[in-house]
Amino acid sequence: GVATYGSLSSVSGTVNKLRIKSAGSDYFDAGSISVSYKTASSGNSGNSGSSGSGGSLVKHGTVVTDTGTEAAFTNIPSTAKKITVSLYRFSYNTTDGTSDDIIMEVGDSSGYANSGYQSTYDSVNIVGNLNAKGSTTFYGLADDTTIGNDYNITIELVNVSGNSWSISHQGGDSDDKVLHGGGSITLSNALDRLRIKTENGRTLDNGEVTVYYETEG
Repeated sequence: GVATYGSLSSVSGTVNKLRIKSAGSDYFDAGSISVSYKTASSGNSGNSGSSGSGGSLVKHGTVVTDTGTEAAFTNIPSTAKKITVSLYRFSYNTTDGTSDDIIMEVGDSSGYANSGYQSTYDSVNIVGNLNAKGSTTFYGLADDTTIGNDYNITIELVNVSGNSWSISHQGGDSDDKVLHGGGSITLSNALDRLRIKTENGRTLDNGEVTVYYETEG
């Protein structure tokens, strides 16, 4: 069976339809499928700047990761209550040594936090090998990554109360691994920055990272 939804006329770009189906020829026999989307206004043309207006979802900015050692985003407004981070075909240099972990660091007006995280993360290959890791010094996204592989990850940060945030992510790589994890952090002040990098600062060579945020109400 196939469930098809078309005419997503308000979605920018070339995506205007989607469908959910079985991998084989099986038919659906119960349940329902709903589709929703949000529009985005442009709040920030680079990796820093002022917040935008006019949309329920604000694009804070995009950083191309074909050079340097990190994708950093600053000036995230204190009114942001939900932050979405998208890594698209992110990879690091094949001449830069052995494999590394991909991580995220968040911070406030005092700088990036290097303690206080509760983070558990794992990369599961096609035969289901499990090798989860934990960290209190950063939020982990992918462990024991392979040099030259592309990594596609979506991260969601949700403000719980005050300066406390729950964090979760999921994704996959170009070598048939599934990535997932979760955690939390409490900052001293309002979260206003985040950055994506490898644990040991490898040189990035492909992809891009985009940040969106939503405000309350």
